[in-house]
Amino acid sequence: MATSIPSLLIFDKASPEFIVYLQNFNEFKQNFDRILQIIQQHANDLRPKRAFASMEALEELISHHENSNDISELKAKLAIHSVEYNRIRFEVGEINAFLEQIRDLNSFTVIEQDKEWRTLYRTVPGSALQTFRVEGDIEASAVSITALINEIDLFKTWVPSWGSLGLQDVFEIARLAKATTLLYGMIGLPWPFTPRDITVFASGSDNLDEGQVVIVVHSVDQLEGFVIPEEGFKIAPDGTKTKHGGVRLSLRGGFLMEPISPIRTKLTLLLTIEPKITWIPSSLINWGMKQFAHYGFTLLGKQAKNIAGTQYEQRIREKPALYHDLSNRLENYFASKQSQKL
Repeated sequence: MATSIPSLLIFDKASPEFIVYLQNFNEFKQNFDRILQIIQQHANDLRPKRAFASMEALEELISHHENSNDISELKAKLAIHSVEYNRIRFEVGEINAFLEQIRDLNSFTVIEQDKEWRTLYRTVPGSALQTFRVEGDIEASAVSITALINEIDLFKTWVPSWGSLGLQDVFEIARLAKATTLLYGMIGLPWPFTPRDITVFASGSDNLDEGQVVIVVHSVDQLEGFVIPEEGFKIAPDGTKTKHGGVRLSLRGGFLMEPISPIRTKLTLLLTIEPKITWIPSSLINWGMKQFAHYGFTLLGKQAKNIAGTQYEQRIREKPALYHDLSNRLENYFASKQSQKL
């Protein structure tokens, strides 16, 4: 009889089942579908790192049994999930790169600090890239902050715009998973600048094993399974596109939430941006970007503390698979921390 995999097992190269399947192809074959289910469950549970570890173990087993009978059947099953697995690889790569950047405080300069937020800034010599780091504690839960970032269509309820300036458009191109999205946004700039638009891959993950909830963002010009219009064209929610003559921004970074208590969270935003403005002094660009980073984060923090009675509170109730589940995990996280003190 095949070895049964418990539903909550972390299946990776360190698991005893992996050794069994490495030695016994029949055991591996009989449990193949269950391994696929585990990968999917981890992905659904916002644990892409666990999903990726299971994928690596599965791929090594496939390679090890390359000459076994019926291996082509298993490969065909695996190929069905190739787009999703490639997305998980990309997501894990972005999470690892983001967390590595978070740990690197070299060359940052503090440019703004008040009682709530500290804003730091760094440039790359010889490059137009600018990195902003804004950090502080918010009297809000990680659930509230996650909702604020995840509910794309509600951005306009708090992100400022003035006529043709500021946030002009934002919508979700596709929801790839319950906390993973592909979104489009356009920002209007003062004359004589043309608008800036961006297509962003954004994904949230439960990293509470390390005391973190992470949301990574990365601008993309292509993503497997989707057609993204070229620079200078605006897309609409129905997929049509029109020419606007704007410039496509590039961006990479994310949000790190470190829960302090059920109603308090340390929040760090880290973004590296290429504004693509070359004909005015870099010092003026830098000043404007610094002000934007600090002001934008202040708005985000204010909104996160005041979601009671808003559409965000309603969305949290309407999407228990994401928000109620995250709330339960946070409760377990704080209970575990408390028990460790006893």
